[in-house]
This record gives sequence, structure tokens and C-alpha cells, in this order.
Amino acid sequence: MAETAVYYNLLALGYLRLDEKALLDAAMIKAESYINEALKQYDSTSEQYSRAARYKSQISINRAQIAVKNSTLSKACDILKEDVTFCGQYASEYLPEAEGELSLVKYKACKFNDALSCAVLALNGFKYIGALNAITEARKILIAALAKLGNQRLAHELVRRFNSDPLGVTEVGFIEW
Repeated sequence: MAETAVYYNLLALGYLRLDEKALLDAAMIKAESYINEALKQYDSTSEQYSRAARYKSQISINRAQIAVKNSTLSKACDILKEDVTFCGQYASEYLPEAEGELSLVKYKACKFNDALSCAVLALNGFKYIGALNAITEARKILIAALAKLGNQRLAHELVRRFNSDPLGVTEVGFIEW
């Protein structure tokens, strides 16, 4: 059942690329229905539940990306806030990705304080799991949010660090805010 949800999620992404809104919506509805049914079938401590929870998070992220494409940033933020909560409870290994996506959408919605907070959480999570490309992207959002908030000094300092250490390898510990 969870794999069927993944199938419909991937199908929906194809329809998104083809700009087939009706087919996209139908595929996403099926993906959500199948993943919700799958989650009901498994014990929350099982490996199957963990896998289905990760799939649910990915479906939520794709729903948010579709909302962004449709210029409904507030809907995308709501979807991703729900996903962050869900991941915190059931799919902690996906939490940094959900926080990273939320930080980007918050930035696009000009909610720079929120974007900054989410970027810090995402960055720390990405560092913990060693997601090097994601670290780079989260740092970019962090720097951009700081600049938009008028903290040029810190933004420039982070750019300097970013240029000399793009992956944050030499940074000690986690970023605190």
C-alpha cells in the first residue's frame, strides 16, 4: 500500500512537469489516500511504519511544492508545518528536510524571521546526518534571511565562512539562535 502511494506521488510529479492539473490533483489524492491507509496498517514502532512515514513526508513536501507553483505560499507553509510536526513524531530522519523546505517557503513568503529559525534547525539537522548538499542550501537560506532582516554584518561573516568552507566542516558544534 505504501509503495502504491509512492507510485501515485511520482506520477503526480510527472503531471506537474506536464502541467496537467486535473491529473496531478487526482494522483496526489490517491497518493495521500494510500499512504494514510498504509500508516493505519502498521504498528508505529515497526520498520514498515517508519518507511511509510518517510513516504508521507515526501508526499507532503511535494504537495507544498505544488502549492508554491500555484502561488499559494500560505497553504505551502501550512502543509510543511504539519509535516515538520509529523516528522518530529514519526520520521525524525526526515525532519531536517521538512524544516529545510519550510525555511525556503517562509523565505519566499517574506517571513524572514521564521525562515531564519527554520534554516538554523534544518542546518543543524543536516550537519548531524551529514547531508552535504543540503547543508549548503540551508546556509544560503540562512544568509539570505539575515540579509533581508538587515543583519548585514553577520550575513557577510557567514558568506566569508561559506566561501572558505562551503560545507561547514570546520564549524564547531551546532548553530544556536
